[in-house]
Amino acid sequence: MGSITVSQLPYTSRITNKEEKIPLVVSLMGAPHSDMELIQWAIEGLQGSGRATKVLTGKMAFDDPN
Repeated sequence: MGSITVSQLPYTSRITNKEEKIPLVVSLMGAPHSDMELIQWAIEGLQGSGRATKVLTGKMAFDDPN
C-alpha cells in the first residue's frame, strides 16, 4: 500500500487568511508482493496524464498549481 500526490488544491488558510495549496493524495493498494508493479503502474499513469512524478519540499508540492 502506498500514497501518491497527484495534484494540489487551493484553500483559504484560517491561520494566515491567505489562499494556500493543499496536496491531493490518493492511496493505492495491490496484491501482496506487488509493490514494484504498483509503483510502476502509478508512474506510467502519472506520466501518461502529463502529471509530475516528483514533488517539491516546502509549502507547495508542485510549481504548477494543478
